[in-house]
Amino acid sequence: MYEFFFGSGTGHSFMLLSVVIGLGLLLGKVKIKGISLGPSWVLFVGILLSALGMKADLRLIHFIKEFGLILFVFALGLQVGPAFVNSFKKGGGKMTLFTIGMVLVTVLITLGIAWTGGEELPTLVGILTGAVTCTPGLGTAQQSFFDLQFGTFLSETEVSDLASSIAAGYAVAYPIGILGVIGAIVLLEKVFRVDIGRERAEFEKEARGGDESVEVTLSVSNPAVTGCNPNVVLRQFDGAFAVSKVIRDGHAFPPDAQTLLQPGDRLCIVAPARDIATARMVFGAVEDIAEDTLDEDMPTARILVSNTSLGGRKLRDLKLRENYGVTLTTVIRANVEIVANRDLALQVGDTVIAVGPQDGLNGLSKELGNSVSRLERPNLIPVFIGIALGLTLGYIPFRFGGMHHPFRLGLAAGPLIVAILLGYFGPRWKVTTYNTNSACLMLRELGICLLLAAIGLGAGETFVDTVLEGGWRWPLYAAVIVVVPVLLTGLVARLVFKMNFYHICGLLAGTTTSPQALSFAQGRYGTFGYISTAYSAVYPVALFLWIVVAQVLMMLYYI
Repeated sequence: MYEFFFGSGTGHSFMLLSVVIGLGLLLGKVKIKGISLGPSWVLFVGILLSALGMKADLRLIHFIKEFGLILFVFALGLQVGPAFVNSFKKGGGKMTLFTIGMVLVTVLITLGIAWTGGEELPTLVGILTGAVTCTPGLGTAQQSFFDLQFGTFLSETEVSDLASSIAAGYAVAYPIGILGVIGAIVLLEKVFRVDIGRERAEFEKEARGGDESVEVTLSVSNPAVTGCNPNVVLRQFDGAFAVSKVIRDGHAFPPDAQTLLQPGDRLCIVAPARDIATARMVFGAVEDIAEDTLDEDMPTARILVSNTSLGGRKLRDLKLRENYGVTLTTVIRANVEIVANRDLALQVGDTVIAVGPQDGLNGLSKELGNSVSRLERPNLIPVFIGIALGLTLGYIPFRFGGMHHPFRLGLAAGPLIVAILLGYFGPRWKVTTYNTNSACLMLRELGICLLLAAIGLGAGETFVDTVLEGGWRWPLYAAVIVVVPVLLTGLVARLVFKMNFYHICGLLAGTTTSPQALSFAQGRYGTFGYISTAYSAVYPVALFLWIVVAQVLMMLYYI
């Protein structure tokens, strides 16, 4: 048994990986004042067991590390693709600019430490990725280091001390990064003298005037629209509205192409809250109506889109009113309600809310699929083809003067870019990229655990010596790298741009890719949706930027 635990071979290596991951995830459940290091415990357990003499086959460990990195970034890219692209559109531009600015400040501080502190830049890149809790950045940094130094990642198996320096910097900086962001948020709260009740009220007021979809009932009192089809009238407003019902003489029915408005008609309209005032000016005053009357006369159904052939199809092309006599009012996508305008493209996994006669709803349900079991089957074809395309993109060489070896996007940035493009454009290209949340989460968690376990087992042998040689300064470097940009960003966002404190918390936690900081802020300030909205808006952009930064800094080291 001693040989099995302290020997070598494939079975021994996989056993060791399983022990490291199992113990690490178990320790990740431990919380101190609501804060946990989560899966990062896998890295620390790997370092500990490796330092105690438990070794795994280096070439197998290298394969596991790269495989885990690819799985994690690709699964993440598929999930965040739409959010990544939408971050650059109206409403997310300011947050994206803040994220870019914070990343640039962090990079400048890191370079300043490298030029004045006498620390090697590769080690500082490890500290940087730990300070912003970006594990894919760590994997990218190690891969880029060996590609640029030796022209091949296989050289890593011969120079484990170099890998240890980067991984040791990450391990030392990771807890500092979590505590630094949390401490900075608390400090900003005190400096700004934040009144949480007022911040919540202002946030809700802003949300009500934004893109949140609401339903109101309007009485038709404008003579200009009498005799007009309501859908034709609403199309003049870029399809931002949807008419779910027309109530006439106590009877409710969905409008079709032959429906003409009459004085005294009442319309149930679904639209963004900010556009309700426009609808009121077009049709007439807002009035309330008993829900039980509408429900009795007009059945409503929630239908799941599981028919893969409908991915990317616009609602206008489905001709739902002509074929089924039903009206779509809302599309629920990733727990977000979207107004069902005619130009909206469906995605597999959407849930639509439809209103109309029961036989029409039954026919629509058959066309859309409405099959949970069908969606439970994983779509692996786009995953593996996408990974192949991503690796091909990552291998394309870019040559710059003064470099010993060409620069490549590598195993992280290449698959991540392809996954983001597939996640956003897949439905438009008729490619079904949908997988259940549990399937995507399984790929992500498996990838990150394999990556952390392999890095820990590969770095643990020389970890103690590496830290003793110069690591006593690393916690200070990590604190400066994470706290200074966070405080500067928070001050500018609040004092110059008057940003809501909930948005600031989400922005800082998302840009540092810190779920621990997000959880802390949600628990401290008594809400979940407000902060996570900002977090989810900047997290995909920040993750991509940190991966690119890790590669660029390594490239600068060899110019």
